[in-house]
Amino acid sequence: MFDFLKRLVGKKEAAPAPSKPASKPAAARTVVQEKSPAGPPKAAPPKTPSEEQEEPGFRIGQTMRVPGLGEFYVHDMKGGKGKSGMGIVYIVVDASSATPYAVKTFQRWCLETPELIQRFLREAETWIRLEQHANIVRAHYVSTLQGQPYVFLEYVAGSDLRKKLAAGALPLRSALRYSIQFCRGMAYAQKKVRGLVHRDVKPENCMFTPDDVLKVTDFGLVKVLAGSEAMPTHVPVGAAEPASEEQSQFFRTQKGDAGVGTLPYMAPEQFTDFADVTVKADIYSFGVMLYEMLTGMRPFRARRPEDWYYQHSKVMPQDPYMRKPDIPLPLSQLVMRCMAKEPKDRYPDFAALEIELGLLLKQFCQEEVPQQGAHEMEAWEILNKGTALNNLGRIKEALVCFDKALEILPRFDAAWLDKGVALAQLGREKEATDCYEKALEINPNSAHAWYNLGIVQQSRDANEEALASYDRAVTLNPLHDAAWLNKGVILRKQLRSKEAIACYDKVLAINSKSAVAWYNRGFALKQLGHSQEEIFCYDRALAIDPQYVDAWLNRGVALRKSNRLIEALACYNKILEVQPKHPDAWYNKGVVLRRLGQAREAREAFAKAAALDPSLAQQVKQQQ
Repeated sequence: MFDFLKRLVGKKEAAPAPSKPASKPAAARTVVQEKSPAGPPKAAPPKTPSEEQEEPGFRIGQTMRVPGLGEFYVHDMKGGKGKSGMGIVYIVVDASSATPYAVKTFQRWCLETPELIQRFLREAETWIRLEQHANIVRAHYVSTLQGQPYVFLEYVAGSDLRKKLAAGALPLRSALRYSIQFCRGMAYAQKKVRGLVHRDVKPENCMFTPDDVLKVTDFGLVKVLAGSEAMPTHVPVGAAEPASEEQSQFFRTQKGDAGVGTLPYMAPEQFTDFADVTVKADIYSFGVMLYEMLTGMRPFRARRPEDWYYQHSKVMPQDPYMRKPDIPLPLSQLVMRCMAKEPKDRYPDFAALEIELGLLLKQFCQEEVPQQGAHEMEAWEILNKGTALNNLGRIKEALVCFDKALEILPRFDAAWLDKGVALAQLGREKEATDCYEKALEINPNSAHAWYNLGIVQQSRDANEEALASYDRAVTLNPLHDAAWLNKGVILRKQLRSKEAIACYDKVLAINSKSAVAWYNRGFALKQLGHSQEEIFCYDRALAIDPQYVDAWLNRGVALRKSNRLIEALACYNKILEVQPKHPDAWYNKGVVLRRLGQAREAREAFAKAAALDPSLAQQVKQQQ
């Protein structure tokens, strides 16, 4: 699985650290992990009594006791005091059923009156009434703890649409698929609860399961914070980072009432009368979001709320196909109708939008997004629980869930895929391969199944088979950075360095902050003898991840070969600060010290290297 290089006996230096592919089969739809997984959850530093009073809540490692529901172990936390945004999300695990949940609330300053707390409870209860749908994050129950309201949500283990947009416009097929799924969720919600308006449609509120299923979240929660009588009176001075324009913000409507929303995505009428809007406002926001999916940019740019209002209400945006001519004209027209200035000129509802988007997907991509029945929904819910458990490291419990899902739907390709991932993590690669092949038999167009199959093939050195699998993955999904990365590793091993660099460049075009891609690119440049560019790549990797030991080691080797001995020595010392028992760092440090004329210190370094790794003894002997 790892691309290990053996040290060559008789050489005068240790081989540089290996170029690494994705080290484990990624959870069924995730990209390569660039850092070691986090260790056991650590408790937050103790707070003073005054701080405890100012910011009540829970800390990682604590137990959340909920009357009538039981105990929940707090696994992780996002947001809170000192963070931008208004929300706090805890990832918890039910102690009795091992079911993970996301538990959401607002920071205390947002809910400073009893009326606001009651609003939160009402909106959460409305969300709970939506019950279960494949394209909605399910709200299970709401509870008040220590005077603070919390809503318990389905835990979605994947990313959100904002992260998918980080690399720019989405492929047409993906944009249409996601849009149809979004419209299905919204159409269901508005049929289930008449008059329901989301009010904060944006990429951050479109979550994805590891199986690439879009789920809409945060129904109605911004409405909690809006209103002329019960607004938070202040934001704590110095308590939060500046909010980005992608985050919900407070503003005053044209009538003088208080509103809250995400300004780049708000319909014109939300600026004038936030409380009295209809589903047409959500359709406008969806149009802005689809515009961004197709073009990679938003239709408007502004800074202040009044400037955003002017743009949304007065300025006609450029048609999407004018910015990106490969966008089909009918789809461009659909987007512009969604973004019509007057609500009456937009689509009547999301059901009508879904029908039209489905026709476009069939016309331009020859594909349909199938509906899910009751059995499929039950299987999906069990699968999502299994995926969440797998992400929390509870692999055997996850396998039980995957098998239950497959009992309900034997031809459930996503369950076969996720089961394969779990088996591979346990080292049961033959069984994992069987699962991936079963998933591909059912759905040969699954990029993630081809990718995970490639990992298993690569781990047993079936490199040509792995290359073919990675090629299928990136053909189906050109933004699959982990597949590009692992393809590059194989090509580098085959001394096809320029082709490998092209793969790493693909990764960096998708994610410029991929430390592992910069590292591997440097390794390939080493093969071409481009030492200065090699060092530059290691520098980029280390700027992203200062604890990247292999990058420090290879940087030291490259500097030593360039006769920059003092800088090389600093690299090895940096490694030994983090890993005092790293044999290669001690060995290479000895080589540099010997060249600097520090014979005694060099002998000590060589002795430590040989003691830590006896296989280095022959090389140490040649150095002395």
